[in-house]
Amino acid sequence: MNAADRAMPEPTMTVAEAAARLREKAADLDRERHASFERCDTDGALSQWAADINAREARLQADLIERGGLAEFTALFDLDGNWVRAKRINGRYGDCWMLLDEDGEPTGEFAPFRPARKATLEKRGYREGKVLRTAKAAVGSNGSLVSTYVYARPTKPAHLPPDVILDDGTTAAD
Repeated sequence: MNAADRAMPEPTMTVAEAAARLREKAADLDRERHASFERCDTDGALSQWAADINAREARLQADLIERGGLAEFTALFDLDGNWVRAKRINGRYGDCWMLLDEDGEPTGEFAPFRPARKATLEKRGYREGKVLRTAKAAVGSNGSLVSTYVYARPTKPAHLPPDVILDDGTTAAD
């Protein structure tokens, strides 16, 4: 169980109370990290690292709660501005879009993620835009403690429509 889960809002809490509880937990973790450093300098590095990651996760969860549980994500749209079922994956040559069917299964079609030129994606019939999805704070890693990061993870599968479409890619500036 992580710091954000331990401080999740109770059913009778207001948004402000839930966010304040998470920010208080983050401050406690920051104090714990600082105290560990004062006690043992770098000998407590792992404890200090864990306190820092948990504090960042709690702060992000507080931010998400204040935003109604929504976070902004890049999404794929066709040239007419219709949302396309796709999820971002790490492919052979870096990040790409894997297109999905109605059940969330791969279609076998891929498209570049954030290509250098907008035209590269448009030649395939797609544009990127921005959406809001329900999300929660999570901790990720690229395989080592050094590359650990905190991010907003969507709470529903990529093949389900986003909660809000902010930009369908038809008006995005180059």
